[in-house]
Amino acid sequence: MKRGGDSGFTLVEVLAGLALAGVVSLILLHGIRMAVAGLDRLSSTAESLDQRRSLETALHRVLGSAVLLPLRDGGFDGKSDRIAFLTVAEDAGPGLYAVEIAVDNARADRPLVMSRRLARPPTAASRSESVLAHGIRRLRIDYFGAAVPGEEPVWTETWQGLGHLPRLVRITIDSGAAPPVPSILVRLWHAG
Repeated sequence: MKRGGDSGFTLVEVLAGLALAGVVSLILLHGIRMAVAGLDRLSSTAESLDQRRSLETALHRVLGSAVLLPLRDGGFDGKSDRIAFLTVAEDAGPGLYAVEIAVDNARADRPLVMSRRLARPPTAASRSESVLAHGIRRLRIDYFGAAVPGEEPVWTETWQGLGHLPRLVRITIDSGAAPPVPSILVRLWHAG
């Protein structure tokens, strides 16, 4: 039997269709939200890896070119929490630079700071600072080499007044990141 005036959907069919469309929309929005969260995590991880790589590159370039000269302030002064040395790295133009790398505990964000100045003549105007990293909880520096030439090289906490450069410097930075980042190992090219 054909009814002529009953074309279309009933109210129940329309409500069921709207409910299904709402469920599909919720599932779709949840998927989009998860994709956005994943993209945020990915970009955050990529940014932290980029900062880490920049830090490693700067330390390799500057510390790797450390030299030991017979000047009054030409020694290599390595402690477990800071390091001072001479380098020929051309960050601010050619020349011999006195460099110190340490955590600035006076600042609230505890940055790892590299200060540079021309070694000769030592003027305050030639001093510059670069922040290498922020939020450092702990900095540990170890030195690998033989305290006396001819002895077996070992890792030590300090390298002061020895008259020669260590072979390697290991820099461990604790910034509270999870998982912890591995130490940075730098070979000093002018070490004997």
